Amino acid sequence: MIDSTQAAQLRQQLAEQRNAQIQQQRDEIRQQLTEIMESDDVQVLAVRAQAIAKQREVSALFDEADRLEHTLALQSKVDKLTAALAESKTEVDRLIQAVDSATGAEDAALKRVPKANASAAQAETDEKLGRDAGVEPDVAIDLLMRLNAAQTVAARERSAARQATEARTQAQSQLATAREVVAQARAVLAETQRQLDAADTDAPVSAYTLALDWQSRLISKQPLTDADRDVIRAFVRDFARMLDLDREFAREALDKHEKEVQARANSMLLPKLGHPLRPVNPGMTSRP
Repeated sequence: MIDSTQAAQLRQQLAEQRNAQIQQQRDEIRQQLTEIMESDDVQVLAVRAQAIAKQREVSALFDEADRLEHTLALQSKVDKLTAALAESKTEVDRLIQAVDSATGAEDAALKRVPKANASAAQAETDEKLGRDAGVEPDVAIDLLMRLNAAQTVAARERSAARQATEARTQAQSQLATAREVVAQARAVLAETQRQLDAADTDAPVSAYTLALDWQSRLISKQPLTDADRDVIRAFVRDFARMLDLDREFAREALDKHEKEVQARANSMLLPKLGHPLRPVNPGMTSRP
């Protein structure tokens, strides 16, 4: 029988053999992996993987450039709109003062009109009374001169009042227009600021990016606008022209058109499909 010491030694020997086998298997796997990684095919794949990674990095840099360009343009627009809004507000403040001044002048002019009209009416009454009473000529002359002067002053005051009203109305109209300009400028500034805040996600693809990176964007099915697709179509047409594919496509289209014309003619002139008099080849004629 095997005592406990021998059993322990046996277990240790088995464990050492198992560990040695495992280590040997690991070494063999490492050797195989090393050989695979150093093989020509894997090296080619590794280089291509690096190229793909760099191409993605290039696309990301193009996107970053578009975002930066879009952000700078919007920031410049925001600055200009802010300056224009400040000027519009200054103009509104000036026009408010002009309206206040014109309103004060109108009020003063309107207050003078009743007094001038009353003076003219009193002069007209005095002149009529004197004429009816048959006053002396020198008195009649004085009354008539006073009447003419009073009527002239009244007409002048009424004209001044009308002009003051027109000036006030014009100033108010200019103020309303200036306030509309301010409101529109604020709306445009708010929308531009919103675009600036979303510039990182809403930046459009530039023509420069499309010219140099359109293949990857078309293959990856990135969202493109109609204008972007028009630019890509122009590049595709140019490449098709370089490869004479435009002529090949034209010939294919012509062949397709001729076949469609022939098919329509056959459908009108030949018996229906399955009829014993219909030829197997639609291009051939058949007689009974």
